[in-house]
Amino acid sequence: MTRHLSGLAARRHRITLMREEKSQGAGGRFVTTSPIITDVWAAVSEQGGSLLERGEHEHMPERVRFTVQYRSQYQQARRIGWKGAVYRVSGQQAQSLNALPSLIFDATLTEGNQL
Repeated sequence: MTRHLSGLAARRHRITLMREEKSQGAGGRFVTTSPIITDVWAAVSEQGGSLLERGEHEHMPERVRFTVQYRSQYQQARRIGWKGAVYRVSGQQAQSLNALPSLIFDATLTEGNQL
């Protein structure tokens, strides 16, 4: 079941947008880091899939759609932090929802990664 509210009222979840950078670390190995772009308010809707267990009583949706206000620098996001878990961006699109320029991220939960 997909729930979706449009407009600013639906953007009640605080998420962290992160980009990915690869650099050469100690010993010549390449290391991937995820510097934060910004924290932003988002509308969040589950996109099916299963609920994955995190901790004793917390279940996180496997696939999620995040909708944020459009800013060009947000398009660099490759990971999204939400409720202490990290999601990998699998797709994004810019569109206008109710005359609000928006950026929509489709993302999949990355197991084992926490903020």
